[in-house]
Amino acid sequence: MKKKLIILGIGTLLLFSLSSCTEILTCVITSPNHNEKFSENEPIYVIVEASTNKGSVIQVQILVDNEIKKSFTKPPYCDTIRPRYLTKGIHSISAEAYSSGGNMETDAFYITIKE
Repeated sequence: MKKKLIILGIGTLLLFSLSSCTEILTCVITSPNHNEKFSENEPIYVIVEASTNKGSVIQVQILVDNEIKKSFTKPPYCDTIRPRYLTKGIHSISAEAYSSGGNMETDAFYITIKE
């Protein structure tokens, strides 16, 4: 019984040690909301939250229709998009975060510019 407990304890310790070696990078667009609608004159405030449990976030990019609109190397990760530069209809908003550990995480959704 004692051997089983020791083996279980060592296994748990190894599992915890290995999981703490894995980097967890997050990238979330907190504003605007998915499928939100904007008029041609209404500014679109884009806010991105990015973090990692190891190392650091070295770059965050905001993209509109797959084109980089703004790039950041430190927080806050936010920018204002002027809808007058976008055509009426549906557009993608996305964010990409890069970490010092060489990882990349994205978040993306759509908004609509209405008449």
